[in-house]
Amino acid sequence: MSASSARTRDLLSWTPAGPTLIEDIEAGAYAEA
Repeated sequence: MSASSARTRDLLSWTPAGPTLIEDIEAGAYAEA
């Protein structure tokens, strides 16, 4: 099964907002458990 953000945006009329995953990681939003 493949997916793309374009399909999600089309189906839900959705536009991503906020930081990217990489920006979150660099800002310390994720920590080792």
